[in-house]
Amino acid sequence: MALSSDDLSLSILYDNLASAPGTTSGWGFSCLVRAGRESILFDTGAKGSLLMQNMGAMGIPPSSVSLVMLSHFHGDHTGGMDSFLAMNSNVTVYFPASFSSGFVERVLASGASAVPVSGPVEITRDIYSTGEMGREVKEQAMAIDTDKGLVIVTGCAHPGFMEVIAHVRCISEKNIFMVVGGFHLESRSRVEIEKVLGYFHRQDIRYVCPGHCTGPIAEEMFKLEFGCRHIPMGTGRIIRLAEFV
Repeated sequence: MALSSDDLSLSILYDNLASAPGTTSGWGFSCLVRAGRESILFDTGAKGSLLMQNMGAMGIPPSSVSLVMLSHFHGDHTGGMDSFLAMNSNVTVYFPASFSSGFVERVLASGASAVPVSGPVEITRDIYSTGEMGREVKEQAMAIDTDKGLVIVTGCAHPGFMEVIAHVRCISEKNIFMVVGGFHLESRSRVEIEKVLGYFHRQDIRYVCPGHCTGPIAEEMFKLEFGCRHIPMGTGRIIRLAEFV
């Protein structure tokens, strides 16, 4: 049984742009995935103070989070980790197995549980890690199995979407309903971005919500290409899957 779309929402806690009054932008990414009774913090942005501020502005107590999933080791995705754990260490933290031993020691010292991830794994019902991907930058992405199809959440997609989706296909062959997160296209040419757009269309991806490291040129190209199926990113944005068809 897949997760009901009525039970899934994604709240953007950290992004380069601010979407809702009372929230503040900053370079980095963080997203709260609410799936039924489970609340999963995906990445923690660059600054713990900003993450905590935005969580407070959105009425999200750190104590409501039970799982944390970190996409990759870069500071704009892990920088808020210590501040979060100081507020709530009663969590399990999933991270690529290539993370440093020092990071693992910090997590354990806080009282949290630490789970290194190598291959695809179900972290909670209907929510999966792709497993560690990439060569230069090791990264994991999240895949959520819903009744509308798969929802993919990426931190930066450093390995490229062909690899990300290949790993997702090891989990499920269902249609990809939505992709949310950093697309890592800021330094890419228009020709390269067009290739990614073409790949998205060949994969029949219905909705996109690109932000963070996607870059303004790619953001505009995705917006023009997907039209009403492009979802603006920004801190304070709440994506409720039930609202999309």
